[in-house]
Parts: sequence; structure tokens; C-alpha cells
Amino acid sequence: GVFLGLQVNNWNAAHARHVQEQVYLERLADDFDLIIERLEIGIDTYSASVAALALLHNAILISRGEVDGELPTSEAMADAASLIGTGSIPSGSSATFQEMIAAGYLSDLENPELRSALYDYDQAAIMGNDAWQTLRDESMNYVSGVSRMYKFRIDPSTLDGALVVGIDETLLFNDPGIELGLAMIANAEANNLLLRRSQLEKARAVMTLLNPLVTTESAP
Repeated sequence: GVFLGLQVNNWNAAHARHVQEQVYLERLADDFDLIIERLEIGIDTYSASVAALALLHNAILISRGEVDGELPTSEAMADAASLIGTGSIPSGSSATFQEMIAAGYLSDLENPELRSALYDYDQAAIMGNDAWQTLRDESMNYVSGVSRMYKFRIDPSTLDGALVVGIDETLLFNDPGIELGLAMIANAEANNLLLRRSQLEKARAVMTLLNPLVTTESAP
């Protein structure tokens, strides 16, 4: 009777761990769905900003005759200017992952490859956030100088009450401070784009491991 009781207790404990693991797996999948969505949006935003900065820099070179080509239209340059520095805050760590660590459960996760992938993503998220803050601070040192070329229109519907409707092309083409500012901001945006792509790759690696576990284990 005692031996049978121990077997039942062990089975109950193992079943409880299995149920808890499935709950965590499903919550991790929800977390990483959102993380991947935010990263993809961030990549699109940074890609647009990098392309806009490249357009403005190329326009400067064309205006000097340093490269061949036709100057972008004033409207295209104004649109590009409005995209400068529009990058988003990076996706952070998975809240479920952090809870699993705090509860001491992560070491019980049956799939060691998933455990490793979760750690890899978390480290990328921490490093990405730290790098984003540094790059943001660096680029902000140049934003005010670059914004001198903007022509604004008051628009109460925008967050800051102003809308970029044009740029002073004379300043853009002749002010070395603006050219330097654009180059420094472009460097920060390009680095942020690389960080987001790396983070997305690691997040997708987690989802690749999670999907079959959640789908299989959740099936009736």
C-alpha cells in the first residue's frame, strides 16, 4: 500500500509538472507572437528611416555634382525628412520567461534546445535595449541641428503639434552641420536595424521550437 501510494504521488507530481509546463509553453508562445510582431514593425520603421536618410545624403551629393543623377523632388525630400528618427522602442524580454526564472522552473523545462534559445533571445533583448538607449542618445545630439532645415505647419492632430511640410533645400545642400548630423543619425539607425534583425532571428528560433510543442501537447 505504501509503495502504491508513493507511485501515485510521483505520478501526480509528474502530471502537475507536465500541466504547468504546458501552461508556460502556451504563454511563451503568446509572448513571442507579440515580440515578433513588434520586431517586424520596428524593422519596417528603421528600414524606412535608413532609406530616407540615404535619399537625403544622395541628394546632397547630386547637388554638388559628386555623383550623377536627378535630384529628388521637394516633396520626396520632405517625406524623407519626416521619417528621420522614427524608430521604435525595442521589444524586451518575455515576461513569462522571467517568471519561469523567478519560480526556478526553467531548469525543469524538458526541451534543452528551447531552454537555450530562450536564454539566447533574452540576452539579445537586454543587449538590444542597452544599445538602443546609447544609439538614441547619440543621434539625439544631432537631431536638433538637422531639424533646422524643416519647414513646419501647426497641426493639433499630431503628438507635438507640428507637421513637417517641407525642407530648406539651401540649408540641406550647403550646411556641413546638417550633413554631419544626417550621417550620424543614419549610422545609429542602421545599427538599430541590424540589432532588430538579429533579435528577430532569435525570436523566430524560439517560436520554431515552441510551435510543435504547443500544437502537439494542446491537442485533445
